Amino acid sequence: MSTIPDLTQSLATALAADPRTAALKRARAALDASAADRKLQQRYVEALQDVEDLMRVGRPVEPAIKQSLAALEQQVRASSVLVDLLRANAEFAHMMEQVSASISTALDGVLGTAEHEHGPDCDHGDEGHGGDEEPPATGPGPSRLIIP
Repeated sequence: MSTIPDLTQSLATALAADPRTAALKRARAALDASAADRKLQQRYVEALQDVEDLMRVGRPVEPAIKQSLAALEQQVRASSVLVDLLRANAEFAHMMEQVSASISTALDGVLGTAEHEHGPDCDHGDEGHGGDEEPPATGPGPSRLIIP
């Protein structure tokens, strides 16, 4: 039987050889080769951060800021380099989430630590949620951000 380090190395080798990893590497190289796309990406990230900062402190996002962000989003969508990078990153992240979920599921089953999803079928009432615990956030958006 293989040891955990051997299995880990096998997994790492398989992940490195996966087409999604190669696609991400190519997409990053394409971004590195394009100064204009790197600059656009940086401007977009900074604009997103500005909006998130305003929302975090409860300040309104002014229409001009929203319009500027929308214009940057259009530019990002028009950039084949950035679209390819976003797609490759999403596919790679999905693969890694599947790996993590498989490991977690197997260990939770053995350790008896599996948790259920809180939702409409949750039948143990609020008292079973551990006090002030809220159900997990769903969907995209600032509610999914973890801000220290």
